[in-house]
Amino acid sequence: MSTKVINIQDKQAQDELQSYKEYTLNAEQYYLIDQAFLIPNNKIPFRVFSLHGQMLKLLLDGDDNNPAVIDKTTADDKSDFLIKSSDIPLYQDYLAMLTQTDNAFNGDKSKSAVIVKEQSKMVMKDLFANPVSRQTVETVRDTAGHIIKCIFEEPEVIHDLLTLKKHDFYAYMHSVNVAVLTIGLGRILGLSEQTIEHHGIGALLHDIGKTTIPVEILNKQGKLSSSEFNIYKTHVAQGVKIMKEVGGLSDESMLIVLQHHEKLTGKGYPLGISDKEMKTAGRIAAIADCYEYLTTPRPNKYGLKPYEALKTIAAEKNDYDRTLLAAFVKMLGKMDAAS
Repeated sequence: MSTKVINIQDKQAQDELQSYKEYTLNAEQYYLIDQAFLIPNNKIPFRVFSLHGQMLKLLLDGDDNNPAVIDKTTADDKSDFLIKSSDIPLYQDYLAMLTQTDNAFNGDKSKSAVIVKEQSKMVMKDLFANPVSRQTVETVRDTAGHIIKCIFEEPEVIHDLLTLKKHDFYAYMHSVNVAVLTIGLGRILGLSEQTIEHHGIGALLHDIGKTTIPVEILNKQGKLSSSEFNIYKTHVAQGVKIMKEVGGLSDESMLIVLQHHEKLTGKGYPLGISDKEMKTAGRIAAIADCYEYLTTPRPNKYGLKPYEALKTIAAEKNDYDRTLLAAFVKMLGKMDAAS
């Protein structure tokens, strides 16, 4: 199978780094898919790209008239796999076909989890691309419900619900991962299902304010300047503003949108609140959001291994709730044992 190195205009890339930079500034034109769906011998009527290092490649060049055939060499463990956002409807049809195939995945539990994960990602992709409405909130509520049902019925599939990334720039995926971690932690803590639902909805929406931040800042390669970081931090207040205008969000859900970057020491943002002011919802979201951030690779920066991320969080003495962190570690330990 031949591959073609391309930039976002589908022309030969003259400079790999420049091509990657252009990709990061146009990431919304792509949608990340799980390599579990690249099943050998299946035919797909859309194009599939791989992102590895600074290289963007066209792997499969399929369309309605000439579907591409997936072979055993298509997927690897070092790349992310993407399709064009415009091909999502075709991809949804492909997933619908897979759900009717009993042997598409190894085990029904894993199959159910990856389908729920993929459907959740598509909901969040649409959320970040379009104005939020009351109907959107209801769709997010349904999405949280599907994730909760999946975790409560088969707790060991939490690992399957998380998307492991080689690159960042997928806000919709970060939101799903934070929601999975938040819901999983709520279950470990024995919170009521209603409370967990509120937390899950808030986690899915926690970064909605990033839709107001310039893409040049969100996807910048390298460290943000002081002025850029100040702009970036406004995503929390913007998110609260958006959700208040839309309405339909519970107080518990809104707390996660507001407090996910706060710290018990008062060193967080945007309000710099301290221990007594930070609610359980905010404390849970702060741990889940920080862990997901630390384990996600970024330009010129490898993502940390789970134990390294936990060690980093634990080293920030008094910033995070120690009891919740201990439960979080316990949950991750069970995930590793299950996988």
